Amino acid sequence: MEGGSEACLEREVEKLREAGLSAEEISTRTGLEVGWIESLLALWEGPAGEGERDG
Repeated sequence: MEGGSEACLEREVEKLREAGLSAEEISTRTGLEVGWIESLLALWEGPAGEGERDG
């Protein structure tokens, strides 16, 4: 079930990012490591800032 928990966290990060929060602000609100959030955002943005996500 660990994958399910991670998916929920990703959705929460997505909502907060869409609300305009920075990685640091998301970390403060969620208690998640800022490095994990930044990695997730980088995956979504892709190498050219494409903004595509799976899901």
